[in-house]
Amino acid sequence: MERLEKAAKECFTKKSFTDPNKFVSETAKLVSRSTMVSMFEKPKFKSMVTNLTTKDKETIAESLYELLHGKEKTGFEPFLSELQKRKLAKWTLAVCRT
Repeated sequence: MERLEKAAKECFTKKSFTDPNKFVSETAKLVSRSTMVSMFEKPKFKSMVTNLTTKDKETIAESLYELLHGKEKTGFEPFLSELQKRKLAKWTLAVCRT
């Protein structure tokens, strides 16, 4: 658990959001290692990340940046919307606080 927490803190630093492709890929790795996310949701999330457009990756990166480092509500709603579009709006994915 400590390793996962450390990895999450490294993944979600302000600097990490500058490259949306890398950020979203690293986020998928964290989700795949999480004990809180269902084994059924992990491959769905990974598949979602693989199929995201550049614009979708930017939206996710921007929304998570706001959620974690800015105005929480401003970030949460677009992130949740992206998950809803793909039928992945599960609380374990939507509530990503470290």
